[in-house]
Amino acid sequence: LRETFASLLKEKEAEAAKAVEEAQARQAQHEELVNGLREELHHLKLENRRLEAENSQAQDKLEAEKSAIMEKHKKDVMVINSKCQELIKVNAALKQKVEVKKVGDK
Repeated sequence: LRETFASLLKEKEAEAAKAVEEAQARQAQHEELVNGLREELHHLKLENRRLEAENSQAQDKLEAEKSAIMEKHKKDVMVINSKCQELIKVNAALKQKVEVKKVGDK
């Protein structure tokens, strides 16, 4: 009976040792997977920061270009308005000359 019990005990100890070994192997695989995912997350965070910085620079550049275009547009409008005022004055002077000529022709 003792031999049977000792044999059964050894068998159960071997099964338990095998189960522990398998669990440790699974745990090692899970830890490896988790570490790989952590590393990937770290790389993705770095890439995200790089892209955010790049995006910010691009937005700043676009804002500067927009400001320059708006400033040029303002200057162009001022030049056009000035030329229109000059044309209005020239037109008024020509109308006066026409009126004076009409009066002189009569």
